[in-house]
Amino acid sequence: MGKRYTATVRRGFEIAYRCKHCGFQSDATVTGVGIGQGNSPYFLDAQGARGRASASASSDARKNADLTLRLCPCPKCGKRDATGFLVSSAFVMVGSAAFLWGMGWMITALKGRVEGVFVWTFGLAGLLMPIFIFYTAIRWKWTTAAERVIFHAISGPPRDDEDEDEDEDEDEDEDEDEDEDEDEDADETAAAPRRRGRRQKDRSMAGGRRKQ
Repeated sequence: MGKRYTATVRRGFEIAYRCKHCGFQSDATVTGVGIGQGNSPYFLDAQGARGRASASASSDARKNADLTLRLCPCPKCGKRDATGFLVSSAFVMVGSAAFLWGMGWMITALKGRVEGVFVWTFGLAGLLMPIFIFYTAIRWKWTTAAERVIFHAISGPPRDDEDEDEDEDEDEDEDEDEDEDEDEDADETAAAPRRRGRRQKDRSMAGGRRKQ
């Protein structure tokens, strides 16, 4: 006897991101969504129940933010870190179906006979429950992940095309250095006869002064 309070929280979290596939790193603002509940036994602690519901929702929002960042496609390579999420989701859906079918089998075994109503009820429920779980608890986490993540400072290993651009720039710099060296050599070659001519002229003038 009592009352149950439910709270829903949408909150932004600053989380460091690193792609496990390509090594891309960035800070990200992630919007997490959480739902929490708090009970007020015998209607005696309504305020405390609201506080517990809010605290539980905030904790759930933080967990959802961490999951959302893993499910968001990497801005560089486009891949997701979704293996754990897919495995756990498949386990939940298959487990729900197996649980309902198991319940139907146990009831049939206890009664000692097969009744069509139990076969249809639990058989159909076992088929529909995974679909219900997928659309209410799994699908939205996958489809809204990219919308709830904002990446900031971008860093990480350079892409292949960036490496090629850097190599081309280095080759151009080397070519420019070689051209400058060739120009300097040509200038020195052209200036050598002029220097020899000036030295000969200086010797002639010096010789004329001595004769005087």
